[in-house]
Amino acid sequence: GDVPGEPELRRALAEVVAANPGCGRIRLTVSSGPGPAGLGRGGPPTVVAVTGPPRDTSGPETVVWSPWPHNEHGALVGIKCSSQGEHVRALAAAEASGAGEALVANCEGALCEGATTNVFVVLNGQVCTPPLSSGCLPGITRALLLEHCEWIVEREVPVEEVGAAEEIFLTSSLRGVHGVERVESVRLPPAPGPFTRAAAASLAALHAGEPDP
Repeated sequence: GDVPGEPELRRALAEVVAANPGCGRIRLTVSSGPGPAGLGRGGPPTVVAVTGPPRDTSGPETVVWSPWPHNEHGALVGIKCSSQGEHVRALAAAEASGAGEALVANCEGALCEGATTNVFVVLNGQVCTPPLSSGCLPGITRALLLEHCEWIVEREVPVEEVGAAEEIFLTSSLRGVHGVERVESVRLPPAPGPFTRAAAASLAALHAGEPDP
């Protein structure tokens, strides 16, 4: 079946927000709906809106590497779906070690993404983020920064280069631009660094409808 149209979805979201004043985020999930046991699908979709508190990004983040690589050639590459079991485990392992995010490599030994974020790495004064061919999700915040910050480039980032980063920052719709202060036991220069601040300022200007700073 068809997913409800934009006007109906907007009305539903407005009702959910009105019933949860002060909510910091809202997530819209579309599933295949009721179906038979097994993997077959085909019923009318189910649409669910969930609200929750905002994420605290007041301080810099600590990240660790996930022990499980991501298959950049998998069937769900580039699709944001609820079948994120690998990243759920990666994030749980990171949080168990005292970190707030897991960095995920792909099967070629290059940086892919964070379990819940896209990742930007500053190397030799250049801001790099893995290309979509790495297997990362095409995040909205990632796309906005690439479109409006000409000083950010897409390129493969081998895992071993991440340890030499001058800055690292994470992006997502919930985090915005979030600086990283530590990778595993390696402490980076004080975060947020100048490129992280510039990316955050550009994103803030976009949200405010102003020209890029």
